[in-house]
Amino acid sequence: MNAAPLRRILADDRMQVCLAATLGWLCLYGGSLLPGRWPLPASWTSDPVTQFFSWNAYLRECLAAGSLPLWNPHNGLGQPFLANGQSAGFYPVSWLRASLPDGFGLMLALWLKAVLAALFTHLFLRRLKI
Repeated sequence: MNAAPLRRILADDRMQVCLAATLGWLCLYGGSLLPGRWPLPASWTSDPVTQFFSWNAYLRECLAAGSLPLWNPHNGLGQPFLANGQSAGFYPVSWLRASLPDGFGLMLALWLKAVLAALFTHLFLRRLKI
């Protein structure tokens, strides 16, 4: 087997950034991908995290029904959902996360955010020639 294509891919700066971000993510969160494991440490299961889980479930429910979740009737007497910046209804990663099971979707979203942040930071710094 010729290893030249693999060496060429690994020599690319962007690929190194993506691999470093993926390895860092796996070190922090990789164990939670095992069956039966909670995706977050117990200290992170606070109100914001549980709120995001319920928003994700509501987004999934509305998308499965073929409607846009404009209004969330489950919060008090109701409140805007898509107009609420915290619910992130138009964020592409939220749509991906809503299409997957809760734990796996959350872990994939965390990984994707880390990789995208690393990649675009690298591209930005390279453009600035730093």
